[in-house]
Amino acid sequence: MGDFWHVCMNLMTGSGGVLMMLAMIVFWIGVVVLLALGVRWLLRQGGGPRKGGAEDALRIRERRFAAGEMDRKEFEERRRTLLGDSSDS
Repeated sequence: MGDFWHVCMNLMTGSGGVLMMLAMIVFWIGVVVLLALGVRWLLRQGGGPRKGGAEDALRIRERRFAAGEMDRKEFEERRRTLLGDSSDS
């Protein structure tokens, strides 16, 4: 029993104790980082209404129209659809 006690005390003091302390610090830093990443991932999953919606889609259409990827007729049709305006001009 006396030898076992000495071995345990040697592990907790000296270089063994320092290594154990560093391992514990690295472990808790890892736990905190994983928790932070988990919370960030959950928040990015979009648990609520997204801001923008039709406005973001309309901005994309405006950019595409400005770049010449669609003509005025197509742009106006899609704009009316996004804004919910079904009247034909």
